[in-house]
Amino acid sequence: MQSPSPGETPQRSQADRPPRLPPGIGLFRRALRVTERLSPSLAAEFARFLFFKPMSSRVRAEEQAVLTAGQRFHIPVEGGRVAAWSWGQGPAVLLCHGWGGHSGQMVALVQPLVSSGHRVIAVDMPGHGQSQGQLSSVLHFAWAIRAAADTCGGFAGVAAHSLGAASTVIACAEGLRVPRLVFFAPPLDFQGFWTRFCEMLDVSPALWARMRELSERRTGISFDQLLPKTHAARMEADLLIFHDESDREIPLAQGEALAQLWRGAGFVRTQGLGHLRLLKDPGVVQRAADFLAGAAARPGGETAA
Repeated sequence: MQSPSPGETPQRSQADRPPRLPPGIGLFRRALRVTERLSPSLAAEFARFLFFKPMSSRVRAEEQAVLTAGQRFHIPVEGGRVAAWSWGQGPAVLLCHGWGGHSGQMVALVQPLVSSGHRVIAVDMPGHGQSQGQLSSVLHFAWAIRAAADTCGGFAGVAAHSLGAASTVIACAEGLRVPRLVFFAPPLDFQGFWTRFCEMLDVSPALWARMRELSERRTGISFDQLLPKTHAARMEADLLIFHDESDREIPLAQGEALAQLWRGAGFVRTQGLGHLRLLKDPGVVQRAADFLAGAAARPGGETAA
């Protein structure tokens, strides 16, 4: 799917679900409409704030128990520090959650990786969980991943979910070297994210164009340079992707297309697990841990869980 040009509102694909409207979203919609009429530039700033402001999600009791059992530490990043946890000893494997998530969502991987002789590192990305920061983005994630690698002496593997997978691609494109990667429900591009944002807040094409231009000018990076599909063909790490047929956040076709672009990538199609239960399924977790531990051969082609 083509990315929208700066003057277009992102269009929905048939596989994308309708956006869920959080409580009070109508107030933000009205505020954006009024602000856009009075000051288009101020509206672009307001839209940018909302775009890069992650929603929070609750840490379940069983997830918190695993985090509490780990050794907590902090990693310095630009503008503050991020919360991190460590378990076990040996070559380090990073667990990276997705947008609006937290490290607790990834902890099912801790025990099998520790048992295979690895040190497991989980990080709450900037603006998420217990980490500092109000705003975040795929770039913030990528910078935090690289900072974690510097702090921990590099990674033997990374397991990443959703936007965390996209951020891992960017970190690798910027020089991070990791031999093995596992992606859960990775996006090929951000069309679905952009579409849901515009529909949820009733963002006009003109406002989207101004907000995007402002964001690209502030970072010095085009949105198109942050798409996983832009870099996939040049990646060297061994990759195994898990994606569920019923994922309503990121369509299965996105993960399939990324696997096709990535040389030698393996793809595992699952059923009935959706976007988040994929991270807890015992079969998926064990297969992912085995691959990261080097117990599984280099992947290739598509299989079913």
